[in-house]
Amino acid sequence: TARAWLIVQLTDSALVLGAVEGVFAVTFAGGSVPMGVVADRVNRRNLLLIGNALALITAAAVGALVIADVIAIWHIVAAAALGGLLMAVRFPASQAMTARLVPKRDLMNATSLNTASQGLPSVIGPALGGVLVGAVGIGVVYLATTGAYLLALLMLALGVAASYGHIEREDVRSVTDDLREAIEYLARNKDLLKLTAAALTPFLLGQSYVLLLPLFVEQELGRGVTTFGILSTSLGVGGVAGAMTVAT
Repeated sequence: TARAWLIVQLTDSALVLGAVEGVFAVTFAGGSVPMGVVADRVNRRNLLLIGNALALITAAAVGALVIADVIAIWHIVAAAALGGLLMAVRFPASQAMTARLVPKRDLMNATSLNTASQGLPSVIGPALGGVLVGAVGIGVVYLATTGAYLLALLMLALGVAASYGHIEREDVRSVTDDLREAIEYLARNKDLLKLTAAALTPFLLGQSYVLLLPLFVEQELGRGVTTFGILSTSLGVGGVAGAMTVAT
């Protein structure tokens, strides 16, 4: 919420707004397979700890630049690129750890609840972010985000044993062999290919309205960041409701 509103305040440009979010998406998509390979080779809990630490540093840096009034678009682009890469680390590592934390019979339920838990902040976060940006400013909200990352880091470090992130592999193969196996598995599994296409379609054809929402709020509705936060909250409500429906 803070990042999108910051871009609108700096540029008032739909092109820049879309480009920054596009950089995040490209690094996330491009990094997902390589980071999946890494997550198959190193302790996943430690990988998540490193990712949270880097996200914390990034948010703190952007917040400090905003407060010092020296923030530039290239700073936001760089932070978005790193954010996409860190998301590419977090997603496969956390999903794979879920399978180690629960019995196989509960895996579907656990995966759904994991998805809901990731969606829950998107219900509360945007509305809270909109209010805070209006009350204390974008820079302070970025610094508050560092506190959230720190809390997540501590909860992971203290609440999840390192053994749950340990990788047990019967064979040690090259990265090339692992990638080839993944591609061949996808090629053989037609249902998985269809599922991938179904997941990509809304992002390609409909997700742009989400990216342009802050600009629409300011230019077309003539409203402020609080309205933007409340409208963004509705997206999270749908995501959590869907995940909880699947979980039950």
